[in-house]
Amino acid sequence: MDGVAECCGALVATEKALGESIRQARSAGHSWAEIGRALGATETATSFDDVADAYAGNKRATWELFWTERT
Repeated sequence: MDGVAECCGALVATEKALGESIRQARSAGHSWAEIGRALGATETATSFDDVADAYAGNKRATWELFWTERT
């Protein structure tokens, strides 16, 4: 379980850094569509909700790939 907690801490740090980068991109005038493309999440985003939903869907697919037992 120590590994789970350690990885969770690293993930939180990574998500914080990503959030800061996204805020900087928005402050520099980049659109949600550009951010969605940069994240590899969506080509059709027009809002934060579009990007967040697509990004969450991609994360869930990754979790299913790596978190579940393989038979």
